[in-house]
Order: sequence, then structure tokens, then C-alpha cells
Amino acid sequence: MIRTLTICFAIWILLQFAFAANLHVPQNVEAGQTTMITTEGSGTAHIYIVGPGGAIAKAVELGSQTSIPPDEISNAGHYTVFLITPTSTEASGFDVISSPQPTSLSFLARPSRLPVSLHDGISGVAYVFDAYHNLILQSLPVRFELSLPKTAPEIHTVDSHLGVASIQMDSSAQAGNASFEAMAGMAKSLRVLQQVPGDPCRLSISARPVGDRLHVQTQPLRDCTGNLVADGTIVTFTEIYDGNRSTVDAPLKQGTAQADIPANRGAIITVAAGEVLGNQLRWNGGQ
Repeated sequence: MIRTLTICFAIWILLQFAFAANLHVPQNVEAGQTTMITTEGSGTAHIYIVGPGGAIAKAVELGSQTSIPPDEISNAGHYTVFLITPTSTEASGFDVISSPQPTSLSFLARPSRLPVSLHDGISGVAYVFDAYHNLILQSLPVRFELSLPKTAPEIHTVDSHLGVASIQMDSSAQAGNASFEAMAGMAKSLRVLQQVPGDPCRLSISARPVGDRLHVQTQPLRDCTGNLVADGTIVTFTEIYDGNRSTVDAPLKQGTAQADIPANRGAIITVAAGEVLGNQLRWNGGQ
């Protein structure tokens, strides 16, 4: 009886030793790298890995290394590893961190249309991602470039913070379609902003008789940086004669506006575009 108990106890000790296991996992794994998990002991067991990307199950031989390829664990975040043997369950954890190599940008640029020479008028925000679409939390230099054809680009470099870099820039003095680009490493993203002329800066008119009417016309209407004011802008001609006031609205076409009004001798003619007033004419007849 004693001999039988001794043998049974010895077998129990051997079984415990055969399935005793220690689980070793790395503290951090970079996305795109192989994850190595080490166990101690002997016998067979199962490993379960649970994290942001889902769950993985693998049969393993204790006392060996198990490699998890990058395509199975690539989402950044915290992962929990469970080692299950016939007699025990052990758990540990590790973190997958983003790769420091940017491969893509999500770039937001606002607004898509704005006036020229507007201080801090342009806002750009870039989100930096690695090849596995993880937001790169490490600080990286992000280059912002604003340019128009035949002009020198305006360039600023901003360090990202927790995956985000932002900037505010003045719109250019020249009207036209501006290229606004964000770059981090080899990753680039381009947006096009439409910079339109500002408000009229100087307004001047001339008048000449055409039959029994008076033809009034503006000089080419420009903003304060020299851009032709956008076609369609309304210019108002006003004629004051004998205590009466009459107005004619005319849209700009190719930078000028024109209209025909009554040719009343002694009439006072004025012009305005928005809040900008032009010169004043008194029509006394003649050519």
C-alpha cells in the first residue's frame, strides 16, 4: 500500500513538472515587427492573444518560442496573452506601438475658398499614420507648403504631438488656385485652395455721351494688392439731378462695369462697390 502511494505521488510530481510553465512576452512590439512569446516547461499548451485587432489562438510546445507574424498583430494598443495548460492558466500583456515611419497623412485644409492677404486665414491639420494605419504618437516634423504658380512657396515645419500637427497661415497676396501640401517623411497630401481677390481698393469712373444717353464706365477695378476684383461683383452708379436720384447696378465683367444713364446736363454722378466709393462727376455736356 505504501509502495503504491509512493509511486502515485511520484507520478503526480512528474505531471506537475511536465506542465509547469512560465510565460514571457515583450514589453513593447513595434507594428510591423514579429512578436516573440517564450514559454518554459514541457508538454503542449494553447496561447490566446486578445487585443484591438481581435483574438488569435495557437497550439504551442512548452519550452519553445512562438513567433506571431506582423500581419496577425499590427493594430496599436494593449494585448493580453493567456497561456493555458491542462493544469494551469497564466496571463501577461504587452503593447503594440506604431511604427515611427510615416506612410500616409490625413490632411484637412480650411477654408477651400478665401480672400487674398487674410491674416491666419488658412488652417491646416495633418494626422500622421504608419503603414498599418496606426496614428504615430512619436513626435515627427511635418512640413507645410503653400504655393501659387510663379511665386516662391511659403514653407513652415511643425513637430507633431500625439500624431497631430497643425498650422495657421496667411493667404497669399496673389489671387488664384494655391497648392497647400503637408509632408512627413515620404508621405504627402495635397489640397487646393481658391484664393479670390479682396474688396475693391480704388474706384474710378469716366463718362461719355452716346446719342441721348451717357455711357459711364469704371477703370479696371482692383483690390489693394493689385488683383482684378472678381467678375460678378456689383457696382452701383448713381445720378442725382434736379433733386431726384436714380441708380443702376452693373456687374463687373473682366474687371470693369459699365452702364447707360440719362444725359442730364448738370447731373452729379457717383459710383460705389460695396463700402468703397469712387470719384464724383458733374456732367455739363460736351464730348
